[in-house]
Amino acid sequence: GQHEPWIIRPNDRCTVLINGHKLITGYVDKLNPSVDSNSRKIGVSGRDKTADFVDCSFEINKKQFIGQTLDAIAKVLAKPFGLNVVMVGKPGDPFKDTKMQEGETCFESLDRLAKMRGFLLKTDGLGSIVITRPSGKRATTALEQGKNILSISANFDNSDRFSDYIVKAQTNNFAEEIDPSKAFQVRATAKDKGVSRYRPMVFVAEQGATQKEAQDRVNWEATTRAAKAAKFQVTVQGWTQADDSLWLPNQLVRVKSTWVGVNQDLLIT
Repeated sequence: GQHEPWIIRPNDRCTVLINGHKLITGYVDKLNPSVDSNSRKIGVSGRDKTADFVDCSFEINKKQFIGQTLDAIAKVLAKPFGLNVVMVGKPGDPFKDTKMQEGETCFESLDRLAKMRGFLLKTDGLGSIVITRPSGKRATTALEQGKNILSISANFDNSDRFSDYIVKAQTNNFAEEIDPSKAFQVRATAKDKGVSRYRPMVFVAEQGATQKEAQDRVNWEATTRAAKAAKFQVTVQGWTQADDSLWLPNQLVRVKSTWVGVNQDLLIT
């Protein structure tokens, strides 16, 4: 019933709250106001503060990191954007020598390194970059057909899933730099027992790696592809669980539905 227009502009700072819980801290990207003889509407869309980190390229004099851990490199990349970095757990071994590639966005650079250590990147709703692994933390409420599921659909797609994964990597040793025949001697494998027929996939690691790093990388590829092969979309009533906490990414939730044949723990994405 207000008579004055609600003035919102692209690039305005914005916080989205649900029942007092901060869901997003970020900026307005797009604005779509409209008016006719019967109504006035305003459509606003935006993203978390980490959107700049996702969109923008890396432009810092220091483009080579020697002996730095994943979280230390993340803090260097995030500093120009005023973003905090939250490391969940130990970051793993330092990278002996890694370089940022020209034309990469900051997210692409960090995601490439996170894969080498078996981590994933997310945000916490407060505008921080969170480096974590798939969580063991459980949602407090199960999702069950006939109780709190309004609708559910599934998408099963095994086209990007393989029986055998082989990663090859180049080491950083000087001796191998002068002997190209030894350049890709690091090799690691992983199997997906859920794929019954022979479907091998060979790929090259994003950067030089030790044998352990190559094994972590190929394990990450196998488990991630298997997990993405089955996706479920569930609609519930409201934004919160039974204890008033928000539904949040990276929580395990029990999903039960005879319609789509699921009764297992799934990760909220």
